[in-house]
Amino acid sequence: MEDEIEKQISGIKIIDKLNPGSQKDVYKIKSKDYGDCVLKIVKADTDVDRVIREIEIVTKYDIPNVPKMYDTGEINLIGNKCIYILEQFIDGNSLRENLIKKHKFNLKEAYTLLETLLITESKLEEYNIVHRDIKPENILMSNNKYYLIDFGIAKALDMQSLTFVLNTKSPHTPGYGAPELLNYYENRNIDSRTDLFSIGVVIYECIFGVNPYRTGTEQSYNEIWYKTVTITPERLQIDGDTQQQFMGLIETLMMKQISRRPPSAKKALEWLKGLKETLIMGEE
Repeated sequence: MEDEIEKQISGIKIIDKLNPGSQKDVYKIKSKDYGDCVLKIVKADTDVDRVIREIEIVTKYDIPNVPKMYDTGEINLIGNKCIYILEQFIDGNSLRENLIKKHKFNLKEAYTLLETLLITESKLEEYNIVHRDIKPENILMSNNKYYLIDFGIAKALDMQSLTFVLNTKSPHTPGYGAPELLNYYENRNIDSRTDLFSIGVVIYECIFGVNPYRTGTEQSYNEIWYKTVTITPERLQIDGDTQQQFMGLIETLMMKQISRRPPSAKKALEWLKGLKETLIMGEE
């Protein structure tokens, strides 16, 4: 099949297959026009509307810390139409791979990651886009830089919803999704503050090595959500957080009620920059 892909997409050479999934095949390729790239082939049984929505978001808007999308189109494989996406190759690993290796972030690393995510979220906020799936699997690390990927379930607040109107839940990943995603009647409140909750969980997990809502390996969906809407993560000490202001920001990002989180990603970023002088950060 790889030979057929190369025939139909001109100017590329497949180098390796990367993390094949149930919905799309991913390849590292060499492109005549763009150099090293990632090629995604979306299989025929995928929710094509969401793939198209992701393409629209990434190509239409200039979003910092998101891999560039160079080209998209259709090809025919084994008698089925597939969508291909050619995007920037990030030479690194996912944040999840880092966590699996048990590497916990120090304060400087956590600050850099949080600042990066809030800068990206501030721009998404300007464009009325909510990612809805910020988690370690969707954050790439490369040379002390971070990239947010996979806008497949992103919600464009000024576009028609792709979720069935009677569905009681919005698409999300349990343990990272904010409480308002669980209830259809609260879905109308979804905005950038929903992503702020997920960002808070990610930073907490990077520092302390555990997701406070996913503490067991055999937890069910309902068990994870019960913890998400009922427990308050333990306040722990972070080395170098001299006045616990960094921890305080994380806690506020993770508030159950959306109204108790920072009013916007922009305000959260201002808060982060304002508390920097209280931090003692060593080398990464």
